[in-house]
Amino acid sequence: FPKTGCSRRAMCAARARGESLSSRLLLLVCAFSALVAFKPSEPFLVAFLHCVKGVATATVYHAIFPLWTYAYLALLPSLSAAAEIIGCRTVVFIGIAGRIATLLLLLLGGTQLALLQLSQVTIAAGFAAYPALTAILYKQLPAEAYSRAVGFVGFAGVIADVLSSLLGQVLLDAGLQLTPLFIISAGATVAAAALVFALPAPPAHALTPLLRGRSLSPSCFSAADSLADSMCTSLAAQPQRDAELPQRTPQPEHAAEAAGAGAC
Repeated sequence: FPKTGCSRRAMCAARARGESLSSRLLLLVCAFSALVAFKPSEPFLVAFLHCVKGVATATVYHAIFPLWTYAYLALLPSLSAAAEIIGCRTVVFIGIAGRIATLLLLLLGGTQLALLQLSQVTIAAGFAAYPALTAILYKQLPAEAYSRAVGFVGFAGVIADVLSSLLGQVLLDAGLQLTPLFIISAGATVAAAALVFALPAPPAHALTPLLRGRSLSPSCFSAADSLADSMCTSLAAQPQRDAELPQRTPQPEHAAEAAGAGAC
């Protein structure tokens, strides 16, 4: 009995430590997501390019913004595969470096069209690297806590996005210029970059499936698993029932013969 009590206390202590680590990781990732999304400059990017950089609006929409779409299309699968080779935290760092490079190009890059187009490629790297952040949660958290954690992270990002947009509008209405909004965005992004080093670094497995040893969705497949278990149990018991059948079937015949002999 003392050993049983000690083992239970050890299990409870281990569970408490695991929950504490999961909570700290969730708070860290939520803070990172909020800082990345805190960009009061984002709703005013077209105005910044047109009014500050002197780029025509038609050029912005036809020669600059399409670069984001094409770069994201190429970088999303590339960085997702790289996360399994070089590690998820490294890919997250690549993404945050791309975001910082974007703001530096916008603030210090001048008015050259090539540099403005390059800024769309670097910000596409930031967006394409974001799934590696949720991959860290997937690898570190229990399966039942993962979906809830992703919801909290998404909620933190949306709230930060909304509040930063409102802040940008308030500052513009108060007479602030567009450039300081991008400086605020750069400060929040640099703060997010500092948090990358506090993220856990799950071991990278080259060409190893992400879902090894884990269930895709226990809630969706629990009924199918139960049905499969019952079928396996039934199939395993079938040979034993077949072996018993020859022993039981002759009994009625012997009983009939005995009854016939008695009648004769």
